[in-house]
Amino acid sequence: MQDTQKNLSTFNYEKLAIHFLSEIFTTPSGGENKIGLLKRCLNEQFICCGFPEFNPQNITEFSGFINYLWDVFRQPKVRLHTVAVMDNQVLINLQLQGEHCEEFLGLTASPGSLQLNAHLQLKFIKNKICEIQMHNKKVTLTTIKGEVYQLVHQGEQDQNSLYQRDYNRYQKSCS
Repeated sequence: MQDTQKNLSTFNYEKLAIHFLSEIFTTPSGGENKIGLLKRCLNEQFICCGFPEFNPQNITEFSGFINYLWDVFRQPKVRLHTVAVMDNQVLINLQLQGEHCEEFLGLTASPGSLQLNAHLQLKFIKNKICEIQMHNKKVTLTTIKGEVYQLVHQGEQDQNSLYQRDYNRYQKSCS
């Protein structure tokens, strides 16, 4: 019985994580719906670590960060894939791609395509997100002439995280 409840909890956290990320990346910036979603899904005291540009520290800053991503990636296409679920943590592979319209990580806006690949590790308390860590960030810019530039952020793996244990397994499954 306890294993069944644990499996339902981890399934629930995975479902909550995918729903939250899908909504914030598919709903245009602003509006009461997005703020309501953030208030429903984020713990009052939450932590963001490893984000590009800055680490949001409250709901207003997190909303601003998402709005910024909407400005950077015009008409973004989002792909989410669950890598691992354990207890109250979910590891999601995020792929965000769109037209490069704002400066991002030192890359000035260009008429090319910009893609961000990253792993998001979400931790839950009482069905609300209390921590979001971004790992293994890779940014790819493809110019209209077909030139490809990549930025890869190295050395940020947390030795004690779900990310560390399941990253190698995930890499092998993608090969």
